[in-house]
Amino acid sequence: MNNLVKKLIPFFAGVIVLAIFSMFYFSPAAFNGQTLDQYDVNQAAGTQTEIKKYSASEGREMLWTGAMFGGMPTFQVYNGGGETYNFVQLTAYNGMRLFQSITSSYGLLFAGCLGFYFLLLVLGVDWRLSLIGSILYGLNTSNMIWLHAGHVNKVFVINLLAPTLAGILLIFKGRYAWGAALTALFTSMQLLANHVQITYYFYILIVFLVGFYLVDAIKNKAIPAFAKSAVTLGLAVVLGVLPNAVKLWTTLDYSSSSIRGKSEVANTQKGAGIDGLSRDYAFDYSLGKMESFSLLVPNFMGAESGKSFAEDRESETSKELQKMASTRKINEEQYQQLAQASTTYWGEMASAGGSFYWGAALFFLFVLSILQLKDINRWWAVASLAFILMVTWGKNFAGFNYFLFDTLPMFNKFRDSKMIISLAHLFIVAFGILGLNDFLKNNENKEAKQKNLYIALGITGGLSLLAYLYGMMGSMIGANDKELQEAVPQLVTAMMKDRAALLQADALRSLLYIVLAGGLLWFANRSERSTTMNWIFMVLVSAICLFDIVGVNKRYLSSEDFKNPNKSKALTTPREVDKQIMTDKALSFRVLDLSRGGNPFADAITSHFHKSLGGYHAAKLQRYQDVVDKYFMQSKNGLPMNICGMLNTKYIITTDQANKPVSIPVPEACGNAWFVKSFQVVENGQDELDSLKNLKPKDKAVVQKSYASSIESLNIQYDSTNTIALTKYVPDDMSYTYNAKTEQLAVFSEVYYPNGWNLYLDGQKSDLPLMKVDYTLRGIKLPAGQHTLQMKFEPASYYKGQMVARIGNILLSLLFFAGLFFWYKEQRDEVK
Repeated sequence: MNNLVKKLIPFFAGVIVLAIFSMFYFSPAAFNGQTLDQYDVNQAAGTQTEIKKYSASEGREMLWTGAMFGGMPTFQVYNGGGETYNFVQLTAYNGMRLFQSITSSYGLLFAGCLGFYFLLLVLGVDWRLSLIGSILYGLNTSNMIWLHAGHVNKVFVINLLAPTLAGILLIFKGRYAWGAALTALFTSMQLLANHVQITYYFYILIVFLVGFYLVDAIKNKAIPAFAKSAVTLGLAVVLGVLPNAVKLWTTLDYSSSSIRGKSEVANTQKGAGIDGLSRDYAFDYSLGKMESFSLLVPNFMGAESGKSFAEDRESETSKELQKMASTRKINEEQYQQLAQASTTYWGEMASAGGSFYWGAALFFLFVLSILQLKDINRWWAVASLAFILMVTWGKNFAGFNYFLFDTLPMFNKFRDSKMIISLAHLFIVAFGILGLNDFLKNNENKEAKQKNLYIALGITGGLSLLAYLYGMMGSMIGANDKELQEAVPQLVTAMMKDRAALLQADALRSLLYIVLAGGLLWFANRSERSTTMNWIFMVLVSAICLFDIVGVNKRYLSSEDFKNPNKSKALTTPREVDKQIMTDKALSFRVLDLSRGGNPFADAITSHFHKSLGGYHAAKLQRYQDVVDKYFMQSKNGLPMNICGMLNTKYIITTDQANKPVSIPVPEACGNAWFVKSFQVVENGQDELDSLKNLKPKDKAVVQKSYASSIESLNIQYDSTNTIALTKYVPDDMSYTYNAKTEQLAVFSEVYYPNGWNLYLDGQKSDLPLMKVDYTLRGIKLPAGQHTLQMKFEPASYYKGQMVARIGNILLSLLFFAGLFFWYKEQRDEVK
């Protein structure tokens, strides 16, 4: 037992070092309580305000929110996992982040370092070198860019990939119980973190790995062992999925109605009946093939679309702007517009937040490792890296990616396939460290090592030189510069000079780090080395890699980006106009906020204070998006006030001449529910959507033929004394009282969603059909009389999913403790 403790001490010492390092690297957050201004985190806070409020008051999980887009399920907004007894899963999930919030910068950095530390140990790397490698991985540039933007769930899932891979590799090493336990646990944690796209890409690469192992098993006549490992892996993945049955099942339900599913109309980007995203939307952010050089030379194409040469008074662009201003060719307003347009970025994407830099020195070590190592995993790394690159090219490698989009299950549900580039760091860093370890571990095969060293230097250094030469000969004119080139060609010429200088400086920078790392290894290979000297060389080469990566990271995320949290509170503090609207004590109404600038349908700040007609979410309901696209985004006739009214928009916030936010009442607001005078049945969704243009929603409802069976015989006898009113508002549980002399068609200013809304009449569950009317609202044929109507959101997928998830969590816990027992037994036997 004492020997086992001694064996574990280095591991736990490493964990402590990583925790301390993470806190010091992000010391403004860890020690000063400062925060990052993360756009996505700020938006998410707005989307979750109503959910948290009613969850607290009702003492349960909210399943629906009315705070944005007229209403939507909460499953992809906040929680939505149910009560599933996931103690083991949650303990590991939070422990990986030092029990900090998922938005914590140092918590996420620790998670990345810790997971990779474990992977390197499984790969047989000395704990000290594993510690160095884990820091290099934790600081990967992709994570810094995502973290600054607030894509925190994405970062956490990326950080969980390494320990998941460690579990899979243990399975194929014959350590079935412990490997299966880790694979199931970390797969489960990935799904809990809820960025399925990264998990999806990861398991595509794991399929490649299994394929390579199959070929190797056939070659070595080891099919039984391979089959046992493959079956164990499959069962482990299933056990990782089961605890997340609630989230996955409800998401599957929701996806069919979201923009990831089908549209009923043809005037969308993808057209009617096409399942999944449109190609244009899915591949909107595709990396250009030449832009792949930015993985080695970060400023190859300028990296950041939000960074302008005008910020540097000594740049050629700034000098040209000053010249144009001094000769009065442009006024002050034009100067500011051109300064903003003179961006450093000239790639093919509409915008870019930075370069997903691999690290020149690390990439050199990766190439060296592919030449140096002889195990089959290196071919998996090369194949995976090639696949990753081709997927990042998106529409710029259309034949390949459109085939995947149309063929692979679920591939067409995801947008921005470029994010797969984050997975490349797994291979770059892991094999870079393995190659460094192998190169320095002994003094044998010096000639072969020297040859490999020269080849690796030739490849990586040659690419850097090629990038430098491109800076001398390339045009440096981007896809976004065409209008600027026509209007002010002399300014674009100045920008080209600045871009060339930026590119060449970074090309020389990358070459320098490659030569420094290669030079050290060349000197090491020429020397007779002791174990101590080996460690000195390892530390020196790793230090070069670290300086290289951190130098680029600081361009995108530095201590200066952390702010006093009080400055961020402005977003959650109501303005005078918000306070004024909040004095309206009506149970439920919506607000359209046009005062914040930008697109209100891509902004959830309003939802901190009001139920917003707009919002922020990557998977909105398709029928709501159809209305937004046709009548709000494409309309040239101003706001469609009839549609604002039917969605019960009671106030519009705009700005006055002094740019002060003011609220304007909307007379057309229809209220929470009303009885219509008549209805019209139309043939299809396109007709239904088109009919909204001139619809008077208080008078007439439009119903699509496929929804109209329950009202075919309805003869509305309109009576102005009939009443219907909302009497209770909880987002997923609303009550109305009504009084009608004859049966009526009631329309509700709530978004129609087909999966889960149940109706109760006078407290008894009713079989009254809930239909879609006016393309996006709910309609019900109500019987005559005085009644109470209750709408409750009770999706079967949520409740059935909880049962499955509870079983899954029990099985996962049993597997984890069984794996822990077998691991302990293995370790005890080894130290005897």
